[in-house]
Amino acid sequence: VLYPPCGDLFQIAMRQFKMVQKLTLHNVVFHSVHDMRRATSGLLSLHTLSLLNLSWQQYSTASTTPTFYPRTSIRLLSLAISSDAEWARDKRTAYFVEWLARSGMTTSLQLVGLNTFMIQDITLFSAVDFMIKACHDTVTLIDLSWAPHLNFDSASCKQAAVYNRNRAENDSVVAATFAYCPY
Repeated sequence: VLYPPCGDLFQIAMRQFKMVQKLTLHNVVFHSVHDMRRATSGLLSLHTLSLLNLSWQQYSTASTTPTFYPRTSIRLLSLAISSDAEWARDKRTAYFVEWLARSGMTTSLQLVGLNTFMIQDITLFSAVDFMIKACHDTVTLIDLSWAPHLNFDSASCKQAAVYNRNRAENDSVVAATFAYCPY
């Protein structure tokens, strides 16, 4: 379990790594969203973040999800998330994804790879939707997948496909993969 210490000392210590532009967290267990946020937001030159097979330490179901979304000066260019179903179902995951967007970290994203990060419920769907909207001016590739049982409005998928098609014709090449999304 990774426990980044609370307070400014950890952030100051992480800022000494000025040349770190890519962070891959693989098979790491986090206790809380705050720990995960501290581990990622201290690297000020970070532009690529890969979260692979992360997990949450078990906690009491009485715990509440935080509603505080601190800002950061980090602007990611690439984000990849690969997880198992349990991590994706945990409400802390939806909060973390929403924090990525609300913090400003995803406003410059060009590549969003969530292809093995199955969106299984409306809470996570909403957080991912918020994140995609935050980077709509810069994104060039979106790779998503959601669970077959998720009931969502397919019109939004069609609108995204039309938007991407129009943008590809007018600007840069834009690709979008919507798994289980009828066009």
